[in-house]
Amino acid sequence: MTIIDGYDITQKITGLGANIRAETPTGTINSTNKSFTTANNRIVPGSIIVTSDGTVTTAYSIVTDTGVLTLTAAPASTLVIDYTYVDSTSLDIVENDYTALIAYSEAYVSGVTGKSYVTTTSSSEWFDLHLKDYDRRTDVDSGIIDYNSYATDTGYRFFVSNKPIVDVSKVIVTEYGLDFGKVWAYDGADYTDNTSEANSVEGTAFTLFPSGVVTDYAYLGASVRFTKFYVDLSTVGVGGALTATYYNGSSWSSLTLTDGTTELTSSGYISFTLPSDWSATTVNSVEEYYIRLKVGTEFSTNPEVLQIRTDSDYNINKFIDLKNIAVYKSTGEIVLRKEIPCEDYRKIRIDYTYGLGSSSVPETYKELISVIAAKQFVIGLLAGSYDNETSWTYRGTTATLGEPYTQFRESLSWLEKREKELYEVVGKVLILGDV
Repeated sequence: MTIIDGYDITQKITGLGANIRAETPTGTINSTNKSFTTANNRIVPGSIIVTSDGTVTTAYSIVTDTGVLTLTAAPASTLVIDYTYVDSTSLDIVENDYTALIAYSEAYVSGVTGKSYVTTTSSSEWFDLHLKDYDRRTDVDSGIIDYNSYATDTGYRFFVSNKPIVDVSKVIVTEYGLDFGKVWAYDGADYTDNTSEANSVEGTAFTLFPSGVVTDYAYLGASVRFTKFYVDLSTVGVGGALTATYYNGSSWSSLTLTDGTTELTSSGYISFTLPSDWSATTVNSVEEYYIRLKVGTEFSTNPEVLQIRTDSDYNINKFIDLKNIAVYKSTGEIVLRKEIPCEDYRKIRIDYTYGLGSSSVPETYKELISVIAAKQFVIGLLAGSYDNETSWTYRGTTATLGEPYTQFRESLSWLEKREKELYEVVGKVLILGDV
């Protein structure tokens, strides 16, 4: 979400834009022509008001860099446009510049204040485990010193990318190097064990389904729950369709797949949302967490597989009890002090929501973003004029230049002062590493 626009920078804050009111753009008004051109280019995004046949309309597009205006419906009798443009030969600012200024400023202010006024959004992030520890000396004393012991307190500290955090829904310890415990092909009567070939990098190709007909099943089972795996095909399937189920503790239940293989017509990832009631079950006397693939429509060419491998980021070794984590919502910091994972596990996955919502952004927050963007805007003007002449005389005529740039420096000083004032109102957060 974009909180401010170019008009907030150039007019509300700096006053550098030139306002045009009720201009009739160049072009024929005849009920058929929809294309017109303004008298000026470098129009400020967010400053445009188009009035067609006496009614304000938003049914148009405009190339702000050139002033080319295209309406959805041609005006019959009148067309006027209000806008602001930047009349400066020292700074040829175009729409992409505004976009970059705004994106930088919004991200900067969000990072410094710990506030993000976006619609509440779900996100997942993965973190490598780097053990944090410190030694603490403990004296055990029962009248006299019995002994000294040294204990190591361990913990993990993470900073998520988006903040403020609204809620943490899951903290998961992932597992890498997970082979499938069993891969069965089943034709309704007999099981074929394809486990070794499925886990092999350079093994012999095998058919995932015995014949590719609608009575065929494939069972993929692992010792822990998994939600994403890659199917490497040697022969792509033709004409078939799949359905999927998982075991919910009492029966096989439907499972919706995100199928990157498109019914095994190409190699790719297959994933699904973790069912909360997924339970281990026994298939052909072997207990695993299974998903069951079934041929829903017969394959005219039965797919052959080289390897099936799990994605380590989506293998679930264990869930961390959320009461054992500390969440610092404004800074995006999450601290884990109990249930310390074994170092054998590569990553921790954090599922969380963030954002304060976009419906009520405080005006002081908007102004702070505008001030940060305006500083960059003014610095751009100053950078191009540091060696300009301030005055000159030619044949008895004296002209003075450069005063605008002196004013820009004064503007920059005011912006920096206003920035400090706004931070007092909006607030700043101290992130580890700032000191």
